[in-house]
Amino acid sequence: MFRYESKTLFSGAPEYFKLALMLIISISAVAFYSLSIQLGLFITAFSLLLLSGFNEFKKLALTILPVLLLINFGMYLFFSQIDPAYLERMLIITLRICAVYFSFAFFLRITNIFALIKWMRNIGLPETLYLALYVALRFLPEVEHEMHAVRAAQKLRNSSVNPVSASVALLVPMLYVLIDRADELSIAYYLRKKSGRV
Repeated sequence: MFRYESKTLFSGAPEYFKLALMLIISISAVAFYSLSIQLGLFITAFSLLLLSGFNEFKKLALTILPVLLLINFGMYLFFSQIDPAYLERMLIITLRICAVYFSFAFFLRITNIFALIKWMRNIGLPETLYLALYVALRFLPEVEHEMHAVRAAQKLRNSSVNPVSASVALLVPMLYVLIDRADELSIAYYLRKKSGRV
């Protein structure tokens, strides 16, 4: 899902426009509580994602669906007895989460991370801000790749189908790999900083 620097309809747009578009949709989704506004933001974010050439909607749905089901189940438990209009509230929160998630996926799809970091450096943002953003966004494809590798290894071993043990068997190797990658990344950054290349 996390692939950067692909040619899209929005590739020629400046980086600040892409960032502003994502922030406007996300902040509007959080700020407004009207069902019609949330529906409009959802349609806008989904349309932008379609226009960007995104075609991995199965992965996108599989990543957001468990979160939505958990939140909707919690809303049902807490608000069904208290508030008679909980269905409208549940729909608003679902649309809000989807709009924020789709705008973030759209931003990742159309943004050249290196150009974004260069722009942030040029406008004088502190290094701690843009370095953390760069590491987080650049690290996502590595995490996805490692997760696929761990799942493939577990399939070869015929690991158990119990959801709880399968999730633990996935999280433990992923935690080890992520700590190892973070250690490598910090050493590489320290060496580049020491030699004056950063």
